Amino acid sequence: MTELVNRVILQAGAGTPALLSLSMKGTSLRVEVRVPGEYEVPMPASSRAEDQEAMAEMLLGSYAERWGVREGPGFKATWCEIATDLTTPHGHGGGVRVTRAEAMLSLYEAAASADGVRTTRLTPVTATSVVIELIVDLLAWADAHGYDADDILDAAQTRFDLGP
Repeated sequence: MTELVNRVILQAGAGTPALLSLSMKGTSLRVEVRVPGEYEVPMPASSRAEDQEAMAEMLLGSYAERWGVREGPGFKATWCEIATDLTTPHGHGGGVRVTRAEAMLSLYEAAASADGVRTTRLTPVTATSVVIELIVDLLAWADAHGYDADDILDAAQTRFDLGP
């Protein structure tokens, strides 16, 4: 990210306000730095290795799968996409258990929301809260049906420790 931001500062000038955004695009992390107004579109660097811009481009090209520039009304943005170790565009690998858990959490969060619709991916803080609420609700259900919550937690921990 530092090289991408440095590249934009070189093009737009120090002190220019910038917006840094991170998002997922498939299994890649997309990093974008947007500045208002116009600045020179980054071009392929010259052959001078000592040129600071050439070094930034070389570093950017070494870790980014793709990079480029996009323009919109009143802004210009430089972006790059960096490979992650994710195996699916919708979350981490982990097999059928993780896939089932993600589906369950999605349904659970939608059921708990005011309008019954889940519109965004869970943030880490929200995900933790939803997982805790789901576990607590499951334990309350087990208790209401005469099961011992501690026994269920112990059995679940043992199965988790043993793996899939």
